[in-house]
Amino acid sequence: MAQDETYAQVIERKTGLKVLNAAISSYGTAREMRLLNRIDTSNLEYLIIHHSYNDYYENKAFLESGNQLKISSRETYEKVQRLYLGRKRYFPGKYTYRVLRWGGGVLKYGLISFARRLTDGEATDDFITEDEAGIFFETLLNAGATGLEGFKIIILGESNFTAALEKILRSERYSGLGLEVITVSFDNEPGGPFSYILDDHPNAKGHRAIAENLLRYML
Repeated sequence: MAQDETYAQVIERKTGLKVLNAAISSYGTAREMRLLNRIDTSNLEYLIIHHSYNDYYENKAFLESGNQLKISSRETYEKVQRLYLGRKRYFPGKYTYRVLRWGGGVLKYGLISFARRLTDGEATDDFITEDEAGIFFETLLNAGATGLEGFKIIILGESNFTAALEKILRSERYSGLGLEVITVSFDNEPGGPFSYILDDHPNAKGHRAIAENLLRYML
């Protein structure tokens, strides 16, 4: 998918606003907020944070480490690097092999659940919980030095996550913070009209749909 098809660029074209796409693949909420410290936010009107289910592990580790990002060992880094390079390398029959290898898991757990087992190493039926939403929001508050007042914070995520987040935002702990937080839901299924065939990453049509959802809460 081309860079100009991302929902950040779609929003920029439709609104005329200057939009900075600061998203980095694999970053969880903790690293996203640390990155925000390096950006000039003096004219910021909207901060859009796209939550993914695998952010949970980085966020949880961050809070358990006393609001510190855990640094992987060289051994772990090199292992992940080898795994990535191995997956990237092409060989004849590569994707057929993967489909046959994963087929049993897909049939047993369903595509999304099985994909989460592959990436996270554990299974869960009710993956999004109030605990996960609470960990996300605590990370949002504690990972960055940038104040979160004075602009709208838009949290984009799956509907079960945004429902859990809305519930904790009404709690006594968070309701008095004076932050303007808006939740926007977007559910995506692998092979659906808004995603690629083998995973739930949004395609160009999906990015346009996300932009339309977000624009309802902007301007």
